[in-house]
Amino acid sequence: RFAINSQTGAIYAARSLDRDISGYTSYNLTVLVVDGGTVPGPLDATVSVFIFLEDVNDNRPDFTRKNQDRSISENEYVGYVAGTILATDPDRGENRSIVYSIKTTELTYVNGTKEEINYDIFDVNGTSGVVTLASRVNRELFTTVTVTFAASDEGRPPQGSTTIYTYTVCDYNDNIPRFTQLEYFANIVENSPDNTPVFTVNARDADLGSSCSNSLPGLGNASNLNFELRYSIVGGNVGMVFAIDAVTGNITVNGLLNRENTSLYTVNLSVTDLGTPPLSSQSVIVINITDGNDHSPVFLNDSLTASIPENAVSFPQGGAARFSHLVTFSATDNDIGTNGFIYYEITAGDPDSSFYIGRKNGSVTVVKDLDREQQGFYELTITAFDEGLPQRSTDATLDVYVLDANEEPPNFTLPAYNLEVPETALLGAVVDVINATDTDSGENGRITYTFVNSNASGVFILNNRTGEITTNVTSLCRMDNITYGFTIRAADNGAFDGVGQLLFSEINATIVVYDVNEQNPVISAPQTFIYPSLVQNQTLITTINSSDLDPCDTGVTLSLSGVNSDDFSLDPITGRLMTVRSLSTDRVRSYELTVTSQDSGSFKIRQSTTQINIVVGMRVPISYSIAAGGGYLQGVPAFTPTAGQVGQEMTYFRPGTSNVVNSVFSTLTASNTLRIAPDPPVDIRGQLLSASTLWPDTRDVRVAMQSVDVNNHAADPGLLYVDVVYSGMSANASCIPSAQSFRCVAQVLLPETWFAGVSGSSGTATISVRGEV
Repeated sequence: RFAINSQTGAIYAARSLDRDISGYTSYNLTVLVVDGGTVPGPLDATVSVFIFLEDVNDNRPDFTRKNQDRSISENEYVGYVAGTILATDPDRGENRSIVYSIKTTELTYVNGTKEEINYDIFDVNGTSGVVTLASRVNRELFTTVTVTFAASDEGRPPQGSTTIYTYTVCDYNDNIPRFTQLEYFANIVENSPDNTPVFTVNARDADLGSSCSNSLPGLGNASNLNFELRYSIVGGNVGMVFAIDAVTGNITVNGLLNRENTSLYTVNLSVTDLGTPPLSSQSVIVINITDGNDHSPVFLNDSLTASIPENAVSFPQGGAARFSHLVTFSATDNDIGTNGFIYYEITAGDPDSSFYIGRKNGSVTVVKDLDREQQGFYELTITAFDEGLPQRSTDATLDVYVLDANEEPPNFTLPAYNLEVPETALLGAVVDVINATDTDSGENGRITYTFVNSNASGVFILNNRTGEITTNVTSLCRMDNITYGFTIRAADNGAFDGVGQLLFSEINATIVVYDVNEQNPVISAPQTFIYPSLVQNQTLITTINSSDLDPCDTGVTLSLSGVNSDDFSLDPITGRLMTVRSLSTDRVRSYELTVTSQDSGSFKIRQSTTQINIVVGMRVPISYSIAAGGGYLQGVPAFTPTAGQVGQEMTYFRPGTSNVVNSVFSTLTASNTLRIAPDPPVDIRGQLLSASTLWPDTRDVRVAMQSVDVNNHAADPGLLYVDVVYSGMSANASCIPSAQSFRCVAQVLLPETWFAGVSGSSGTATISVRGEV
């Protein structure tokens, strides 16, 4: 490393000495000197030479990390330690003492432009190299900060070097997303299908996001989601009829929109970023539902009827305007705007254009004369159109009846009316119906009937609409008049409007009240009177009772006829029958008188008769007695016959004799077996006259009876009895036989209680006949 000049002894460096490389800072050299003597040889001597190497500032500081890329969050505070820079220098002493500084700071803005600034974003400690944040960074202004750091030693002259650190500013979610408008407005047609676009809202977030590394500790987490936005509907979406795309902000239809139900929606919107923590803001969109012409016009009355005289236009009788107008149609439309504008047209039923309708007001009028004989009825179709697209319409019907002009009076169907009514007619009874016709129609043909010059006032009433004549008194019996004459007028209603002319016709009519005699007088039943000895003059034989059931007859008159009727007198009013002379057996034995009862009918006389038999001097030669409790004839039901046997006459014989007992029974008992008691020898023959099934409303049992002795001669038992027994209950009746025939009819009315629970011909009854003195 060193060399020495052998002549001069100068020591010099044989090569470059670099203490920083070799690591030697000093050398200890031994120098040998030799003389040139020969005897005793050359002499030498040595010396130690110490060489110290002094440092020369030949090295510049060297950064341990050069040109670094770092990141820093924009939310970091001033003084935040952003890292440490480090440089080394192999020199010694002041030559290796390093001082750090910032040489330049350059910003790269978000728009890509760059600018070197004259202020520091970062500070660096000149001794330690610690880098701190000198002012806040804003990602929304610049994306990177490029800092040139310098390291310089304190040598003479000083040596230095630089390194470049590029700091990427990491976005921090420090900005709230904002809608572009605080309030949006949109229109959408009602009934729009789902997914129909309504509006697209937009929002902005000042956060830009960045891809930051964490190569420098403590720089925090940065995200590129701070500016990612999501949209949502948070209120006002009644019925969930709208939807919003969370990413794009597109609002679309999501349900049925009906303007008539809801015409305006105020929908609350929210936008939220995806940062941590997420930030959000709100806005409002007012959505107006516009009319979609989804309603057809609706008539207030879709069917109207009108009538008009056939000559209403040419002969208006008071003004054409009054008679030509028929009706006014009115329609409404729930749509709005042009969709709700309505106009009217006659679209059918008017081939001759005889009618006109106001396009806007719906007023229908007649514009030309109509001929009822050619066409008496029109059915017009009235159509209401709206002006929407597509156009909608609704039809209504107008029935027009063409009225005839009042040209003809009413005509009666008969030239005159000659009527009759019975005197028994009750109040309100119909006598007859007057009829007239009118070829005119409507009010011109509507007929009203009235009495003119009538003496029937108060007795009869004429219905002015129907022509019906009815009685107006409770009874026509014994009225002062039996014939009523009057004039009947039939008038039309041609003057119904106060303008037309009333036309009428008249006829004469009479009503005759005639006598009603439908009932024969009722008179007492035939009677027989027996007088064993003389009957004195002025003896009251009997009183004949008679009456007339006809309501208008005043009474009856009695008269007497027959052989030797002049022996008696009959009061025609009271009916007292008396002898006018004495009656003895020497003169006449038997009188057969006929009593006639005649009513007081006016046109037809009715009468009834009855027989009165008077026997003078007759005696009954036979007298019998019947022991109590014995000697009687019974009819007892025994079996159920076939249908052909019911009601047949059955013949039975008394045991040991040829005497015959005949009996006919109805379906009450179906058939009978007669059982005869042996003593005494009196035969009581009975015949059941009832010929129908007995029910609660037909409970009459009648038995005709006759008593004869064993020789079949008439015998007088005094009284004859009929006994009816049913289910432990009994009823009976008696009768007195006629003195001539020794016959009588006994009638038993069965109590209703007997028939409780009995149906059809069920039940069994016992009928017996008996006689006693």
